[in-house]
Amino acid sequence: MFLYHYFDKTIGAFRNLSDLPSGEADLVLRKIKSDKPSSQAARRDAGYMKRRIYYEELEKNVYREGWKTRKAGSSLYGS
Repeated sequence: MFLYHYFDKTIGAFRNLSDLPSGEADLVLRKIKSDKPSSQAARRDAGYMKRRIYYEELEKNVYREGWKTRKAGSSLYGS
């Protein structure tokens, strides 16, 4: 197993946008876009944080369920 982390020594290790309130995370993304326009984070669209929070919550819920095996074709999205 490998753990990958995009480290930026100017901001420190393991800084997580998901730990910030929604408005603050949006401000940080805007600052990244202006300060480092060629970075991967600068290419994220306006809906990125909303989707990220949704999928992180989905992952947490699956983890709480004990990562039960799901039948092929079943949906994690409730549909």
